[in-house]
Amino acid sequence: MTKKLLAEFIGTFVLVFCPVALGAGGAISGHAPSNLDGAIASGLPVLAMIACFASCSGAHFNPAVTLGLLAARRFESKLVLPYILSQLAGGLAAAIVAKILFGVVSGTHIPSDPSNPFLNVGTEVMISAILMLVILRAESSKAAMAIGLSVVFLQLLGQPITGGSMNPARSFGPDLLANGAATPTLWIYFVGPILGMLLAVGANAVLEQKQALPVRS
Repeated sequence: MTKKLLAEFIGTFVLVFCPVALGAGGAISGHAPSNLDGAIASGLPVLAMIACFASCSGAHFNPAVTLGLLAARRFESKLVLPYILSQLAGGLAAAIVAKILFGVVSGTHIPSDPSNPFLNVGTEVMISAILMLVILRAESSKAAMAIGLSVVFLQLLGQPITGGSMNPARSFGPDLLANGAATPTLWIYFVGPILGMLLAVGANAVLEQKQALPVRS
């Protein structure tokens, strides 16, 4: 189990550190990264970490994914809490290292309109549901590419509204170190992704049932 938890910690660390470092570098240099830059810095590390650690831990790197796979009966319940704690710790460690290196924590998630929780949670639900469907249905040989590229385009969709998190561990560390600015809306980045992943699990269950129906002549 130790190797699995370490893989989840490292993988989550990398996929959080990359966009946070990108944003911090932009703040220091005065050249803010574009939305596309941010999406690529979020999606390609996911692709790389899945390729590195899928055979070791399953490469969740996301508490909402872990809960979704549990609901889909593709994951052991005894590993859920250790996985989630490792993921949250990895995200927090990434934010701390970025703070030490750059002196600032960028890449935090704050909705563009914090007064509209329906829009914010709904956005995270939808983009997270699409991501989970890809995770559940992508062929194993193509999973890293499919999931990584999905994060890129889903991040682009979500950025203008919520920042496009889809991952409580991605938001948790940076938002926690943002001097309280992001704390009032942090709940959105837990509730939205988890609900979205569970929605996708339900949709996938319906799809699998239909596939299993006998063909009638």
